[in-house]
Amino acid sequence: MDLKENSVLIFKNDKKNGETHPDYKGQINVNGQTLDIALWVKEGKKGKFFSGKISEPYQRAAGPGSNVDYSADSMTKEQIQDDMPTDTDSLPF
Repeated sequence: MDLKENSVLIFKNDKKNGETHPDYKGQINVNGQTLDIALWVKEGKKGKFFSGKISEPYQRAAGPGSNVDYSADSMTKEQIQDDMPTDTDSLPF
């Protein structure tokens, strides 16, 4: 769906798993910049109202297919040894 400049699209959050997750999510376009919007339904003295947060669009962390190389092949032997715990009794396995 095309988000026009200075407009908002909001949908009910069907993946809400807790109180910290927003009741509604969407996007807002302000002067050509698209941002994420999250809204919570709150109860006040005068009834229900929306409380919200606007943030930069969510971007997934670098993973497979990205240009970031997390493989052991890209690390030197010294870097790998520096990351290894010296006390093997503290290992969880």
